[in-house]
Amino acid sequence: MTRPSTRGMTLLELIVALAITLVVATICTQTLRHGWTARTALRRHADALASARAVLLGIAGEIERALPGELRVARRDSHAAPTVEIGNDAPDPVHVSYRVDVTVLRRAEWLRFAVPDHVATEISLLSDVRRFDVHCLADDEWHDVWERQSLPDAVRITLEIENRRLSTVVVPTLGTVS
Repeated sequence: MTRPSTRGMTLLELIVALAITLVVATICTQTLRHGWTARTALRRHADALASARAVLLGIAGEIERALPGELRVARRDSHAAPTVEIGNDAPDPVHVSYRVDVTVLRRAEWLRFAVPDHVATEISLLSDVRRFDVHCLADDEWHDVWERQSLPDAVRITLEIENRRLSTVVVPTLGTVS
């Protein structure tokens, strides 16, 4: 019967083992770092989409509650993002306006019966907006502008951020609250 050898590792074997351990540790570290970076980017993208969806639903809710003559969609030119104005009588006589300033969607709010020196309160709702568009349906066709005293049959709102397009169609309910 032979006895197992009790000799230790040679210096060369130790260096090879350390090199292999170092390569495996480097690969594991790079994989974890890549996964963490991807997770962070995905979370940032999901947060941006959630914010855009909340803004889109907020605009849709205000359009849905508009009364005849209280909705206006204007454009400086056919390729520009629209300015949307909505005047609501309830619960407060408030006008709101949505517009894109470079890549930031802004909301302005002011009282309808405010004193002449009253300045609208404007806030930034969403940044990195690549597209904001509003079209109104009437007479079986979509219109880029709306300045009629009646309400459109439907309003399509489109918001694009980070190459993702969110869109919804709203049917104004003549200011009724359910």
